[in-house]
Amino acid sequence: MIEYYSFGTQDFNFLGCMHGYFINDGTIEVNWPSFEINCDLELASRTITGNQPYSITPYNGAIMQNCSSCVATF
Repeated sequence: MIEYYSFGTQDFNFLGCMHGYFINDGTIEVNWPSFEINCDLELASRTITGNQPYSITPYNGAIMQNCSSCVATF
């Protein structure tokens, strides 16, 4: 499994084709109204931003917040 850490700005299209564990410590930019992600997304303590409204659907993965002191912003 690939473990990927995002510290800068990441296009959300990358998550749609990634298999592994994605940890967001940067900014994820959403450019489409809906996404189905294949990886496990750790929200961590940073930002997911984009044109409203948009939806994020776990297709073959999960969206989680394992960091108890982290606050993700949408």
